[in-house]
Amino acid sequence: MYTLPLKMANGKLLGVLQIINAKDENGKVIPFDSEAELLISHFASSAVQALQHAYLTSNMVKRMLKMAEFRDPRETYPHVERVSAFSLEIYDRWAFNHNIPEAEMHIYRDTLKIAAKFHDVGKVGISDVILKKTFPRFTEEERNVMKGHTCIGAQLFEPVESFLDVMCQEIALHHHDRWDGGKMGYPGKVSINQFSIVDGVVPEGDALSGTDIPLSARIVAVADVFDALSHKRCYKDSWSVEDSFFEIQQNAGTQFDPEVVLAFMQVKDRICSIQMAFPDDLEAPQ
Repeated sequence: MYTLPLKMANGKLLGVLQIINAKDENGKVIPFDSEAELLISHFASSAVQALQHAYLTSNMVKRMLKMAEFRDPRETYPHVERVSAFSLEIYDRWAFNHNIPEAEMHIYRDTLKIAAKFHDVGKVGISDVILKKTFPRFTEEERNVMKGHTCIGAQLFEPVESFLDVMCQEIALHHHDRWDGGKMGYPGKVSINQFSIVDGVVPEGDALSGTDIPLSARIVAVADVFDALSHKRCYKDSWSVEDSFFEIQQNAGTQFDPEVVLAFMQVKDRICSIQMAFPDDLEAPQ
């Protein structure tokens, strides 16, 4: 067996590559010669590059989420973990219902797992005066400023350089748009380049509805609202899990994509298990 450590330039060990000897036609072990060792070393070098990219990406994700947690402690871990896990369960069932090829499904779900965690990352650009307000309710002006977190979140992933960037933008920007294109949905069809954090006003745009809303955003919309309903927030008490499920069902075809809601209800048991696995620190699961 030929074994090589997979290390970054700074000495960080990312893993170990082990290759077992081949055998000849008589079943005897073939020793590794110098040519084989050279090829294996080249392969190990490529493996290190891939693993290093994944490692650095993972660290970047954790740091950005920690930054968001500093701004709004009630809206991160375990909230982002639940929303991410809910989204995966919903997508897996949706993909099964739509006969999505397995290879395509794995690529999409791996990206969704990360991107869903950034749905509200744009709140880092919202003033604490508004973000942490408990009472009275938002004024119309404050509500419009709060809507700006969608554009701020999308701008964080400019320039777009990967499928992950694309999905992070889609989710951050459109997880509050409504399936029916109703007035309560936002921001609609807008150009994020027209948004300025200085005035914080979301540019006006036509409503976005139906399948024009990216699938990733339609899935996270259900996951996020369900989690918000079923957990306590500074501005509301928690609803029971059953009432939260009922509310999602009642809004299928209006606020939410009905096929996404169908998938959500089909994995109800899995959703409840996730609720138990990631309870809020100050709140026992229901």
